[in-house]
Amino acid sequence: MKSQEENIETAVQRSNIYGFLSLIYREEVTESLLKRIKETEMLPVLTGMGAMFEDDFLHRPDKGLIEDLAVEYARLFL
Repeated sequence: MKSQEENIETAVQRSNIYGFLSLIYREEVTESLLKRIKETEMLPVLTGMGAMFEDDFLHRPDKGLIEDLAVEYARLFL
């Protein structure tokens, strides 16, 4: 059985993930968000959750990637 501290930590982690996902669905990816995804511990966390990132995402210049993500966002949500 998990301790109360472990349950709190799990709840905080879930809250962070849900907040991130709501941000992704609510608006297009910005340059600053893309930078945070690529340069922080967020990428390994997402990979650990089953997200797969192709080399194109990881090594492509941000400007072109942001444009392509904006097109995909428009196709999916607008």
